[in-house]
Amino acid sequence: MTRIFSVQSHVVCGYVGNKSSVFPLHLHGFQVDAVNSVQLSNHTQYENVKGQILKAQDVINLYEALKKNDVNFYDYVTTGYVGDASFLETLADIIADLRLKNPNIKYVCDPVMGDNGRFYVPEELLDHYKTKIIPIADILLPNQFEAEKLSGNKICNEDDGWKVCDILHKMGRATTVVITSGEICEEKDKILCLGSFNKGENESENLKFLLFLRLLLGQVMYLLHHF
Repeated sequence: MTRIFSVQSHVVCGYVGNKSSVFPLHLHGFQVDAVNSVQLSNHTQYENVKGQILKAQDVINLYEALKKNDVNFYDYVTTGYVGDASFLETLADIIADLRLKNPNIKYVCDPVMGDNGRFYVPEELLDHYKTKIIPIADILLPNQFEAEKLSGNKICNEDDGWKVCDILHKMGRATTVVITSGEICEEKDKILCLGSFNKGENESENLKFLLFLRLLLGQVMYLLHHF
């Protein structure tokens, strides 16, 4: 059975992060071990948000126990919303250790930082993503806002999107970059997704997805089954 180490958010009200992904992944035959990076009352675009944010030592304690019990072999790591910089840095160390256990492990990173022109995590996390996380991810799933912040380039049209995909490929080892949503689609009831698949030797294959509103989980499921 394919095993996934999933580090994402948890909310009491609503469905995001681990709360929206773990159950469907189980239904599709994946074994998911979930770490909730935060436990919040609701997602952060509500006016009022309360809850707990895990720090570095919290995830260290959890992972050390898994390692001592020899249950830290995984086929995939997936990460999403993280609310603390020390936690994010520690994740990079944990992923490096997981690669010692399984050199073929794949890391799927959704660098959740914001949308619609604003951050909903501390802005200091951006530099940590650039220096610690993006270089070690195999699959990147930023939205347009996140892709722009990570690459330092504005996306005003489709060509800009492909250029940003190339930049993100070159920032690390990612063979797959999918800009999961953008504001450049002329059809307002659809989302434009740009998928770039690096085939080596400076050659890449670009695919454009014009989709009705679709859960990120569906994209993750496709990538896990095909890469």
